Amino acid sequence: MNTKVNCQRNSDRDKIRFLSTVSSFANSSGGDIVYGIQEAEGKPVSANGVNVKNIDQEKLRLEQLIRNGIEPSIPNVQIHTIHIAEDRYIVVIRPHKSWSSPHRVSLNDHSKFYGRNSAGRYPFDVGELKTAFLLTENISNRIRNFKAERITAVYSNSTPYPLKNGARVMMHFIPLSSFSQQDFLSIDECRTQQTNLRPLGGSGWNSRINLDGFLNYSGGVDGSCEAYTQLYRTGVIETVCTIEPWNDQLIIPSTWIEEQILSTFPMYLRSYEALSVETPFFVFLTFIGVKEYNFAVKYSPFRQTNTVDLDLIQLPEIIIETYDTEAQTILRPLFDMVWNAWGYDKCYNYNEEGNWVIR
Repeated sequence: MNTKVNCQRNSDRDKIRFLSTVSSFANSSGGDIVYGIQEAEGKPVSANGVNVKNIDQEKLRLEQLIRNGIEPSIPNVQIHTIHIAEDRYIVVIRPHKSWSSPHRVSLNDHSKFYGRNSAGRYPFDVGELKTAFLLTENISNRIRNFKAERITAVYSNSTPYPLKNGARVMMHFIPLSSFSQQDFLSIDECRTQQTNLRPLGGSGWNSRINLDGFLNYSGGVDGSCEAYTQLYRTGVIETVCTIEPWNDQLIIPSTWIEEQILSTFPMYLRSYEALSVETPFFVFLTFIGVKEYNFAVKYSPFRQTNTVDLDLIQLPEIIIETYDTEAQTILRPLFDMVWNAWGYDKCYNYNEEGNWVIR
């Protein structure tokens, strides 16, 4: 609980003190910053609140201050308010421990990093700052190595359940916390999300427990499946579907793939929210074994199909910071790049309003 920094004062000095407090929590273990409760000797003694005429406007001001005054931006800072009396509120700001730290206060070129201990916030020294950066870089390397290993495994069909032959579309959801802490999901926790872990492109599926966690797979009658979703104990979600040749033709059905991704995306978010997996997390989209595959489109200004001379298409990661992320909006840059790979200037499944539609 913090009552010494006034969140309503607008001087540069007070803004920097406020931002240093918020960033110190994110750079340490997270926590709650409470305004409007008076304390004595570390214990609350009264709750008179702070005077705010327009609470929605004040929340927006604080959100903008945090977003614009700290670099890199801190994901998922929650601001809650409790109405005490007319124009009086208790304001609770909750920065979670950030896995993309260290964050610095950048307002007015302040450029300092803060941590937190039992005595309160303090500026990082050189050694602490170096350790924080090395930890972040180590996590990034571990994520990249994991993704590379999984691509190799899918290429060689060393998958949780053998896949049918054909091109493969693979999507990963990777929470930063999966590679920075030792808390693992239990099998019982994984099993509760069985209905939300629909395999990419699957309509029905079977389930099983395995060493890595929990697996849903579609098909499997002849010893191979069309698609699967693996929920790892670490919280990573891997989903893969196979695009089998159609009448001996190598075709990537663009609209169908995008539709499947857009429909499973919010389901996986619901799984994470139900399992209390902290944001942020990365989403990766990869196409494997697609060389010489035609890219079938329902609509384009060219009315043609193109092939690609790449066998592996790895798209840049997107980062999810909040659970209310809209799939069609955040995935559009990836869809554009997929179409770019097959020679189109953009994804033509979006209308002029920016909505993904089946034409």
